[in-house]
Amino acid sequence: PPAKETAKPPIVAGPGIDPGVRKAFIKGGEWKIDAADLVQEKLGYGEIVFGDITWTDYTFTCESQWLDGNPEHGLAFRYNPTGREVFFIGGWGNKESCATKIRSEKFVKQRRTGNGTVTKDVWNRLTVLVRGQHCECYRDGKLILQFDDVDPSDLQGQVSLYSHGSARFRNIRVTDPKGKVLFDGMPES
Repeated sequence: PPAKETAKPPIVAGPGIDPGVRKAFIKGGEWKIDAADLVQEKLGYGEIVFGDITWTDYTFTCESQWLDGNPEHGLAFRYNPTGREVFFIGGWGNKESCATKIRSEKFVKQRRTGNGTVTKDVWNRLTVLVRGQHCECYRDGKLILQFDDVDPSDLQGQVSLYSHGSARFRNIRVTDPKGKVLFDGMPES
């Protein structure tokens, strides 16, 4: 007989600082909580957006793990009505890391570098630090990309997790420059 399909548990947040920052919208994919991990199961584009649209200077960190399909996955930051910046690993045939500015769902500027290869089922620690116009992107504590964003309309916004294949995320945290926790745990949909 066919396997009985079980209902997926809803995405529910743990304790937090401001309940409003946990509210998320799912832009694509199939997201669920599995133990302490947030999993995007769909083999294709998936993104979950959360946080505060007024955040300006912050550090966004998480651990990520590629599971299957396209290995490209990462963090988006300064997500606002005009667009967002995305830092990802596993791009271009699992060879490059990149920070990409997206406006009206079009790539406006791409900053590519090597060191993007990811291995299935291996955890990576991703960090994005934004201070004023300056942005730094780290993988496992190593600086991968840094740049200055000269467009003043892009200096605030929410955050998101995204993948082009199946991936897991955990230890999701956003802090201000003084270390105050702005977000910690799981977003709610």
